Amino acid sequence: MIPKFRAWLKAGKIMLPVGEIDFDYEFAYLEEENGYRCERDFDEFDLMQFTGLKDKNDKEIFDGDIVKFTVTNGFNYVIDEDGVVTYKLGAFYVVNGLAEYLISNINTNEIEVIGNEFEN
Repeated sequence: MIPKFRAWLKAGKIMLPVGEIDFDYEFAYLEEENGYRCERDFDEFDLMQFTGLKDKNDKEIFDGDIVKFTVTNGFNYVIDEDGVVTYKLGAFYVVNGLAEYLISNINTNEIEVIGNEFEN
């Protein structure tokens, strides 16, 4: 799978899909809503990577998304949680306070993207 990214453009405060990234020259081409591509330096945006997963509404889940999810603890109690998707140690996690859940261990039928850390 080819990695997929989106970018939070700091100045415009908008989320844009990433078309191309040049790590040598530290810029990316972002896909604007009008169909044009704009070139932005790395310091102008925050980059978020697609997890490869979709939520229960078929929405793509990215690093930085805020999700609502359900977990079952050791006593078979179902707990509804909110957390932020985070990439670390080579994997995607959902972090909620002190708890961390490996996103691949959560049933995607029980995950819903409710926002992201930049807009919400």
